[in-house]
Amino acid sequence: MNTDFYFLSHFIAAIIVFCFSFFVFLSNKKSKINLSFSIFDLVISCWLLFSAFASISTDAKTILFWFKASYATVIILPYVFLSFAFSVVGKKNRFVSFLALLHVIFFLSSLWFSDLLIEGVYHYSWGYYPRASLSLHPFFLLSFCGLFSYTIFIFICKIKDRQDDISALDRLRAIYILLGTLLGVLSSFDFIANYGIDFYPAGFIFALLYPSILTYAILKYRLLDIRVAVTRAGIFTLIYTFVLGLPLWLGIRTGFWIWATILMGILSTIGPFIYSYLRQQIENALFKEQQRYQQAIRELAKRMVQIRDLDKLFVEVVAEVYTVVQPQFIALYTFSKPEKAYILSRHHLPIEYAFVKQIPFDSQLITEFSKNKRPMFAESASTAIFPLETLLVPYFSEGRLFGFLVVGQKSTKMMYTDSDFVVFDILSSQVSLAIENCLFWQEEKTRLAKEEQIRRQRAMDHFSASLAHEIDNPVFAVTGMAEVVKETIATDLKSYIPQDKLDYLSDRLSRINHDLLRISKMIKAIREFSSQTKGEQVILNVDEVLGGFFSIVEPQFKYEGIVFEKQIETGIAIKGNKIHLEEVLVNFSTNSIHAVKYNNKKEKRIALTVRKNSPMTCLIEFKDNGYGIKQELLEDIFLDFVTTKASSEGSGIGLGRVRKIIEDHGGKVWASSQGENTGAAFFIEMPLVK
Repeated sequence: MNTDFYFLSHFIAAIIVFCFSFFVFLSNKKSKINLSFSIFDLVISCWLLFSAFASISTDAKTILFWFKASYATVIILPYVFLSFAFSVVGKKNRFVSFLALLHVIFFLSSLWFSDLLIEGVYHYSWGYYPRASLSLHPFFLLSFCGLFSYTIFIFICKIKDRQDDISALDRLRAIYILLGTLLGVLSSFDFIANYGIDFYPAGFIFALLYPSILTYAILKYRLLDIRVAVTRAGIFTLIYTFVLGLPLWLGIRTGFWIWATILMGILSTIGPFIYSYLRQQIENALFKEQQRYQQAIRELAKRMVQIRDLDKLFVEVVAEVYTVVQPQFIALYTFSKPEKAYILSRHHLPIEYAFVKQIPFDSQLITEFSKNKRPMFAESASTAIFPLETLLVPYFSEGRLFGFLVVGQKSTKMMYTDSDFVVFDILSSQVSLAIENCLFWQEEKTRLAKEEQIRRQRAMDHFSASLAHEIDNPVFAVTGMAEVVKETIATDLKSYIPQDKLDYLSDRLSRINHDLLRISKMIKAIREFSSQTKGEQVILNVDEVLGGFFSIVEPQFKYEGIVFEKQIETGIAIKGNKIHLEEVLVNFSTNSIHAVKYNNKKEKRIALTVRKNSPMTCLIEFKDNGYGIKQELLEDIFLDFVTTKASSEGSGIGLGRVRKIIEDHGGKVWASSQGENTGAAFFIEMPLVK
């Protein structure tokens, strides 16, 4: 092997490792891990580069200088590798860091200010190599190996630690970086030649295997966008091969190293500007389509806040993202309170993508969303529900995860880049804002509907009271006239009418008076029920409440053909507002009448039970054999605007009002049902008056 091969092999390896260092840093400039790893690669690159310079030098003093410079980087290597490992682990051992710093200071001082570490050079058939001094070099090797071994150990502990907060993607990165680094450590075989053994220093091969393994990781596990890596590496290699190669070639060919150095300084100055310009132009051409759909998503994000309907919002988001990004699939999951899970609500899925219909709210994926609150890859969430390349975009409302969008790999097979994440992060924020906007408008519509319902109820109460008053006057007049007719027949017409006819007329007139009295009681109950109460509570007998209630609802029960059963324990005293409690019972009866309305094949039956439940409370049970209540609605039906009826048949205001009235009376209300078509029962527990 000749000097030219040694130089070219080490020089090319140095350029490749430097390029890798450069791109790892650019992939995430704010990451301490990326920064420390880039520095580690940079030190390796300097080691290879200085060794290459030593191989083409002819003066003994210059050769020794470059080899010492190369050895200086080797001395620094354990320290920078330790710093990299600490950035991965997330915590630092100050004592070990201090020892590593002492290692650097002590051996660098020995290298440059004495011959205790390197005392000259060997001249082998393949070139020159530094001569190790037996005074200090063995201790250097011991310190070097000790620091590297400790660093590799804590790196392995980080990967295997199950308690660490590390995602699957981060774990893969760490494994491949560690594997590459361990292979890079094999370049330490180059130390053999320091002891006079004619062993060719082939450490550059392991330094090349190192980025090769990480390139494999890039391709398989998408640690970086390979187009970006290849494009930037190609431009950088082309420019800096010219910047460094031309002066070196000129120096070797002509021997004018001063002019070669001046030329290298000039080219190095303008090189970054040329690189930046070419990179920008080529990447604009490469990512033209990506920039197009990113702009479309930005426009979509701006339109979101103008949408006021939640369903329309989700339809537009799913359709627009699917159209502009053109992923292999897209799906939307939204939270469902009854199921306590995120339900697959909208999607464009090929046949081969059979996603789960729901994801529990306490799953690992939902935990990651709640913690990070930003778009992420499926593998970053440590979930196997979706393919690794899937992008997950969360949407929040009042700080809680409302839903998330699942976007498959692009049909072009290109991965999502950092700029994609920025755009989808904007979309996530805007859709979250739009969701809150939709919920606000929905609440506003509900509030207006409630106010309209209350206004109509008050108007109906006023109309009922007026109507009852208008009916009560003629009823009173008819009652008086019936009494006059009855008295006239019994006195003045008695001698002209046969006794059997007289008895019949007397009986009919008595029945008329009885029915008119019933009408009068019903009117009185309606007037009381429709009157404006101040909500004052007094001591009541439950019989008083039930009397007015029966007068209102029993005629309707008869009209609907309902069998009404009563089991009433008398003498129960409570404290409350008579009209409000009647309102509760009327509400229950209205719901029960509606529930049994469609009992075509079975008897319509409603039962009311009132009894003492304990020495302190009484229990009112209102039961029917109607269509029942779904199990998942039992806990919610007493909330405002929740109803078991069709949207055209109920507003959901009644039971919410019932809950508030009973709570004001110091009681509690609940419902029971075995499910649909099994009937339902409503219970009220009220405190007794002591």
